[in-house]
Amino acid sequence: MSRELPHPIEVKEGLPTDVRTIEEVRGPDAAWHFRLAVRWPCDVAPLDADPVPALGEPKRLLLLRRDNPPHDIQVVGHFIDVELDPHHFLEDLLREQGRHIVSVSPIPLASGVAGDMVATWEHEGAAYAGRFFASKWGTRIFVVSAQSRRDHYARIADDFFDTIASFEAIEEEHGDTGPLGELVQRVDVEQPVAWRSVVPDSWRVQLSPPEGVVAGFTASNIDGDLSSVNGMLSVGVAKRKVAKKPRKAARMYLDAIKFNDIDLEHQDFLDEPTRKPYRRTWCCVTNCMMGDAPGEMRCRVMMSKQFWVVAGLLGPRRADDPVAWMRNKRAFDLATESLEIEP
Repeated sequence: MSRELPHPIEVKEGLPTDVRTIEEVRGPDAAWHFRLAVRWPCDVAPLDADPVPALGEPKRLLLLRRDNPPHDIQVVGHFIDVELDPHHFLEDLLREQGRHIVSVSPIPLASGVAGDMVATWEHEGAAYAGRFFASKWGTRIFVVSAQSRRDHYARIADDFFDTIASFEAIEEEHGDTGPLGELVQRVDVEQPVAWRSVVPDSWRVQLSPPEGVVAGFTASNIDGDLSSVNGMLSVGVAKRKVAKKPRKAARMYLDAIKFNDIDLEHQDFLDEPTRKPYRRTWCCVTNCMMGDAPGEMRCRVMMSKQFWVVAGLLGPRRADDPVAWMRNKRAFDLATESLEIEP
């Protein structure tokens, strides 16, 4: 991807004097009310007849039109009932709409990775560009966008970043899922030391029998009709003495899936950003064959002073099942990021 179009990400001191913060509270459901800052004046389009999003039925919540240069600012609401990252949600949404993503700036938040992308497309022979920002507030995803003719886009880029930076849902948390798309369940394990992790509530969890200095759990992403497993997550904690090197620690998971006839395209691990109390973190992502079915494997190894954490995930490739892939990756990240070992 390139930065051929502006994608500002740094907040500047002070705003233009004609910036106004507006609250969109016209809709009947307060869960979808929000505020944002825009340069004024704007033409505010009438509210759509039924502006309350439902599952699989996104709704436009706001449409503003500005001149000099001509462009639209829109807010569209999407209701979800599973936990996923809005970054990946936005990627798939733009691709489905035939938009070409030219730059991305993912933003890690407690609610998941927010999506921030610049895209281009053509409509009726004219070239267009826009910036799209997706943030998750519980079961609500708000997609805020500014769209214009491509040759006008550079002139609106800075102003729209101010709009993105100001956006917030008036009800920060709505319902009982907190900042996430669904409830979560805590998994407590007592071996080889007391530790805990969190996975989405829709996943089926089973504790694995402890094997000496290693213990953990598995979790399954199962279809609502229980007809198929769309993802299998495994998380384990082991004392450092079981493996001198991270490759040996990874073998605790890689050997298990090899025993189940999972063929990996490669086993290359790359360094990842590391958080305390871990000293190093590595991750491998690769295509695989699960019998006759193509899939994807992830394995993350985290090393602390006293313990190894090894997490693995098997599921479909993104191209084959985007929703399952998004749910799987988010569960994998949530389980490892939330993992806490008793001191």
